[in-house]
Amino acid sequence: MAALATLRRNTFARRTSVLIFGRVASAVLGGAAALITAAVLGPGRTGTYALVVTVATLASSLGHLSVDRSEMVQWKDETIRLKLAANAPVLGVANGVLAAICGFVVVSLLGRSVVPVPEGLLWMALAGVPCIGAGRYIQSILFLREQSTLVSASLIISNGLAAGATLGLALTGHLDLRSAILIWLADQILLFATLLAFGNMIVGTRSLGVAIRSVSIGLRYHLGSLSMTSLLTIDIAILGAMLPTKDVGRYAIAAYLASIPWLATDSVVQVALPRLVGTENGAARATVRILALTSALVVALCVLGGAITPFVIPRILGAGYAPAVAPLEWLLPGTVALAFSDPLRTNLLRKDKPWKLSALLVTGAALNIVLNILLVPPLQTVGAAVASSIAYSFVAVGAGVWFFSGYRRRPKGLSATLAGTEC
Repeated sequence: MAALATLRRNTFARRTSVLIFGRVASAVLGGAAALITAAVLGPGRTGTYALVVTVATLASSLGHLSVDRSEMVQWKDETIRLKLAANAPVLGVANGVLAAICGFVVVSLLGRSVVPVPEGLLWMALAGVPCIGAGRYIQSILFLREQSTLVSASLIISNGLAAGATLGLALTGHLDLRSAILIWLADQILLFATLLAFGNMIVGTRSLGVAIRSVSIGLRYHLGSLSMTSLLTIDIAILGAMLPTKDVGRYAIAAYLASIPWLATDSVVQVALPRLVGTENGAARATVRILALTSALVVALCVLGGAITPFVIPRILGAGYAPAVAPLEWLLPGTVALAFSDPLRTNLLRKDKPWKLSALLVTGAALNIVLNILLVPPLQTVGAAVASSIAYSFVAVGAGVWFFSGYRRRPKGLSATLAGTEC
């Protein structure tokens, strides 16, 4: 038994290392492309680029219907796993097409004064929404199958080619706003195509009944999932309506750089997903251990990032991006809070508590919106960063309270559950 436990720990460590390497490599490649794009386009056009991508991201979140969450809930039923995998690409594309259309209608109704993006660029970005949704479904299946290496490789391939295309166009003087959006679109399509080609998603038979059940279960979580995306992206949308696009561009760079430590810790959570959604005792132990690991990792990365970015940003991107340093510093506490909440939110998902999780995320997103509206006028981009960090911290505290209080109500508490003596 001891040898088996050691083998499992070593296997988990290897998978974690591979996925973290893949995420770091893809983040470096994606970061290089983002920095090159920002340096060439300047803050103003970078702000327009960020707004277009944000609209596409929100549209994708609206349309994916949280089927990836449904896949996690249903994965315990081994008899339908092949059907879930076979359904994922088709269901993702179909939902994505509807989401793209809805996204365009919503933006058109709001008008250019609220969402200042060109119509042609918007359609171009929305064309990637079906691939984003389907890719998300497939990645969820692959993580549940413990095939995280394939996800890492796919991310490296797509981000690597995007970075190469960005660099090539920049060196030849052909990188503009339109070509930058095209590269982003090609990145989404290539990632989806790679996952589909090598993910073995069509070994089972598609099932309409399982698809309907997946959507039905997913809808129970969708309000929370949509709120989570809004929590992470609504600040850029609000800035677009309240500040010049050059300020949006600076903030977008700050937000991207601040998210990198969270991407690293999220890799650990994704690798541990089968354990986090396993049996009660096993899930509790995994949650506490992953929580400790990710918290230590994100704090170290944020301290390092906070120390070097004030010197790096102006030197790499130019003096025009120097104002991005202040919001970046204020976003880092929120990054720590996001990493802390990740395994806790997954535990709530495993317990099939959709309304509790949704209530937490809806409140967090609403808090972020209200604080942005209040703080952006006097504090500009720093106000948006402070608002986001407060909202992220609220979600982290709420998830922590629910997780630990749930075990305090047990006769022997969390310690007995972690020891495996209580079911």
